[in-house]
Amino acid sequence: MSGKRAPAVGLVCLGCAKNTVDAQHLAAALLRQGFRLSADYQSAQAVVILTCAFILDAQDESFEAIAEACAQCPCVIVTGCLGAQAELIREVAPDRDLSEYIQPEKSAFGRGGMHSKYTTATKVQQAGIRVIIANGERDDILVDLVEHPSETPHTEFTPPR
Repeated sequence: MSGKRAPAVGLVCLGCAKNTVDAQHLAAALLRQGFRLSADYQSAQAVVILTCAFILDAQDESFEAIAEACAQCPCVIVTGCLGAQAELIREVAPDRDLSEYIQPEKSAFGRGGMHSKYTTATKVQQAGIRVIIANGERDDILVDLVEHPSETPHTEFTPPR
């Protein structure tokens, strides 16, 4: 990434110790790849939010963090509890409605299941923001998303062009 200023990535870590460890691994991987870490949303080109949804208060905190980041940053990546089940679909374009294929039941990991993730992601997508949902149960998911995105299971919601 020579010749111009390296892109900045913000990290938001919510919830459990696993998220803390994942955030530390991701920060190290980002720095190795030449990225800068950003302390605020405005100067970041992307924000990674390691979410927790173990209890309702944690889920609410995660949704608030996602909404705040989406309002201030062009790319928000969501992982952790709210990122489970991402391998179901690789990319969701704005004109593709998948709601009939997603069951409304809650998942074993979080409070809202894939349906709530899909609903939230499509709203953010329509606002012109790219959303990535990844499985937080997978070891080193954040590092893999940064270092090997094409080989890492995730769902990407691309904004309208």
